[in-house]
Amino acid sequence: MAIGSAKTKFLSDRPGVGVDPFFQRLSLRGWSQIVLAVFFMFAPLWAILTSEMVVGERYVPFIIWCCFGGLVGALYFLSVARHPKWLFAAIPATVFIAVGGWVSESNQWWLSPSIGLPIPTVEGVFTLICLVVAYFMFSRFIGSAGLEQARMRASLDLAKSIHDELVPDINARIGPFEVLGVATPSEEVGGDLVAMFESKHGADIVLGDVTGHGVRSGVVMAMAKSAFFTARITEPQLPGVFERVNAAMHELTQTGMFVTAATLRLGHDGSASACLAGHLPLLWMCARTGEIRRIENDALPLGILPECSFPLEDLALTPGDLLAIVTDGLIEVAGPDGRQLGLEGVEAVLKRHRNESLPVIRDAIMAAAEQKGDVLDDRSIVLVRVGEAP
Repeated sequence: MAIGSAKTKFLSDRPGVGVDPFFQRLSLRGWSQIVLAVFFMFAPLWAILTSEMVVGERYVPFIIWCCFGGLVGALYFLSVARHPKWLFAAIPATVFIAVGGWVSESNQWWLSPSIGLPIPTVEGVFTLICLVVAYFMFSRFIGSAGLEQARMRASLDLAKSIHDELVPDINARIGPFEVLGVATPSEEVGGDLVAMFESKHGADIVLGDVTGHGVRSGVVMAMAKSAFFTARITEPQLPGVFERVNAAMHELTQTGMFVTAATLRLGHDGSASACLAGHLPLLWMCARTGEIRRIENDALPLGILPECSFPLEDLALTPGDLLAIVTDGLIEVAGPDGRQLGLEGVEAVLKRHRNESLPVIRDAIMAAAEQKGDVLDDRSIVLVRVGEAP
């Protein structure tokens, strides 16, 4: 590609600067169109303000003719934005206003525009030309911006469908365990990962949280899921799986991007263990006492260092126990007073609804976050209830 053409392409694709997100995404071409439209729209103001326009007391006919002018403008817009066939209505309407206004004003009919006999002036012609140019520029800008918006909407819809395929809800039974997992993105695409990888001995339930949210985090989330899937093929132990995923994420992600993760390995025989990487504590509610124990972890999130160790925690669960893992998009929701929901808020919900079904508990936690304040990040939950051993 030649240097000149490359430079032109760069300028045409380079986003503009603006406070509103819409204007931040405008290309140089879009900025040129809207700035020129505004220029030509306001250029004739001086001519209008300094001209002598005398309107009689027949305000109703004057308003009617203003509406005629608006109708013509709408017809021309439809011819640009919808289909050129609207010109077959716009052009006759323009002729009607010009000829009809002249004739009715000349004969002093009641429906005359009430502005006196039209007398062409330099100011009037300049005003008309500027308004026509401004209208044309606005129409071009709206058309190009609308096309870009439609393309973006189609891309986001496709990304959302891919995200939904990658992060389906979990509603399963593994031996004595009832498992429920859901990831709710704050945008079309989220960075939270909820996945279940089954084996002949049981299943691994993974809950991950990528830095940030949106499309960028969603791409990293997809890479993390692929890394977990691949690592489990050759590595039987959870700490080894985490080490392999950590190495892959460090190699693939940019500086500042990392993944916190918590994995539960549930066996068909009732065995359970947990491995965490920089994630929030695993909440373990004892059915016998009603108390909640937090399984903390000191391991770093995945992807920060090329090598890191991840300790394994064996869980001696009893029937009726309840396990819960959440992402920070839930606990960091803050109210008007600035206080966050926190793990304490999640624990309070677990205690109130511990005898309810898992879907009820999930909905109660989500509702507690939404009632606390505006939810700005992805929200994910994994709930596990222990049943009787087979």
